[in-house]
Amino acid sequence: MLEHVRFPEKVIQEMYRVLKSDGVLLLTTRQYWKTHGSPYDFFRYTRLGLESLLSSNGFEVITTIPMGGPASLIATVIDQNVPLLSKPVLKEIFLYPLWWLARRIDETFYLSKKSFIELPDTSGWLVFARKLAT
Repeated sequence: MLEHVRFPEKVIQEMYRVLKSDGVLLLTTRQYWKTHGSPYDFFRYTRLGLESLLSSNGFEVITTIPMGGPASLIATVIDQNVPLLSKPVLKEIFLYPLWWLARRIDETFYLSKKSFIELPDTSGWLVFARKLAT
């Protein structure tokens, strides 16, 4: 929910403060998502932005994992921008199979490749970071 805080650096600093030395932080956030929770939807995060925010506040980033690839990103855009598909029956008929197919495509062609981490086409990030010993 880091995208909903006005001052994310202060939140990261508080996370750092409450973790023990060598404590591990698990963080997920969005790179793509439609505006929601208005008026409290402030940021979207790239891998580089997240890693910079964490490392400049005393964390060592252990790994950053993309949450899906291009196919999942397309499924997200369809899911969030076609209101008709929010109806339960249509969700089961169209969206659930679309999400299943998108995941398989991403696993096969993108997520299995080491170089994928450098590509920007993801809906968000899962980050593991460690508080550096003080």
